[in-house]
Amino acid sequence: MSTDSSTNHDLPASITITLIRETNWWVAKGEYVGITSQGITRQEALENLNEALQGYHGEGDPLLM
Repeated sequence: MSTDSSTNHDLPASITITLIRETNWWVAKGEYVGITSQGITRQEALENLNEALQGYHGEGDPLLM
């Protein structure tokens, strides 16, 4: 991982996730980066968010599971 601060997506000390029910979908948002995902179940929304966050941060350790 790069140490250049302009490209380094360091994780914060804590991660805030908002989970909202919208009609037939659960919407999960990683607040510190503004990445949003959805799923039919809460678990699916969180798993999809986890996958999106891994893509944002590059391959590596899962952030939410």
